[in-house]
Amino acid sequence: MIRYVLIAAALTNGGPVDAKEKFRLQYLIGAWSHGANYTERPDGTRFEQFPGQKGMLILMPDGHYIHGLVAGNLPVVASGRLNALTDKEALALAQGSLTHFGRWTADKRAGTFTVTIERSSFPNFDGHKQVRQVIELTPTRLSYFNLLSSAGDGAKVYVELSKISK
Repeated sequence: MIRYVLIAAALTNGGPVDAKEKFRLQYLIGAWSHGANYTERPDGTRFEQFPGQKGMLILMPDGHYIHGLVAGNLPVVASGRLNALTDKEALALAQGSLTHFGRWTADKRAGTFTVTIERSSFPNFDGHKQVRQVIELTPTRLSYFNLLSSAGDGAKVYVELSKISK
């Protein structure tokens, strides 16, 4: 499905894209660095789940992806060993990081892309599909809502990314 994307890439002019009407799949492909990222609860309140976060989303042309986020306030592990964490360190690391990988597809008519999570650092996501509603898509900028959040209770995640490579 994604193979024709490479041919279409040579035909585009690189201008802004209306995510629902002119969704260009080749703009999604590449490595993206996280900018803004917040979770919005159903009542409209917002919070930053990964304070000071750094992250990356890589969407490959063959349909594979990997997505990782790490909070900027993670503690240094006193023992220096991942298998010798204190309860406090383990909780901070679990709540301050999220990584998953698997396959992705796009629906340009709907202005969405969907990840099918093969494996996640949050095991409840394993085997699940998550639909991301694209808000903005240009050759260098991507923003979307993820309608399934690890925060639960109908929360949705807003993500803003900048392209770092094709």
